[in-house]
Amino acid sequence: MISTTLVLLLCVNVGKALASCYPDLERRPTFFASLKTSQQTLATIKDIVKFDDAKINIGGGYDSSTGIFTAPRNGIYVFTGVIMSNGNNAVHFQLNKNDQFYTSGFAVNSNYGAQTVNSLAELKTGDKVYIKHRSSTSENVRGSHSSNCSGCLFSK
Repeated sequence: MISTTLVLLLCVNVGKALASCYPDLERRPTFFASLKTSQQTLATIKDIVKFDDAKINIGGGYDSSTGIFTAPRNGIYVFTGVIMSNGNNAVHFQLNKNDQFYTSGFAVNSNYGAQTVNSLAELKTGDKVYIKHRSSTSENVRGSHSSNCSGCLFSK
């Protein structure tokens, strides 16, 4: 959770402060979304986590109906994902860029184990980033805003 907070502080609050000093500084694509429903079952290795409650979506790059962020412009982006297992099961997940593995995480099978992944990725306009299931065994992601994902344009 601290990682997500830091990303948002850097991308939104610092961005606002810089914009007041440099009026020509534009707002950078930024999103933060959490899983509002109580849980999402990931049944197949192809299932994408659909963070259904977008609190911030500057630039409109995040689609809460698909769970996919589409880069609105070129640059280096920073992403953070927090996945919590629901109950006494593990969750294997990975962050993908354009349907290719980028990094992975594993929320342990303890009572509500959680894992955070952080990554930088160089994206071109239209590139897609999302968190998906990494196992062929059905697993449950805890919702109720315990699992979330965020990203923002870090550098042009």
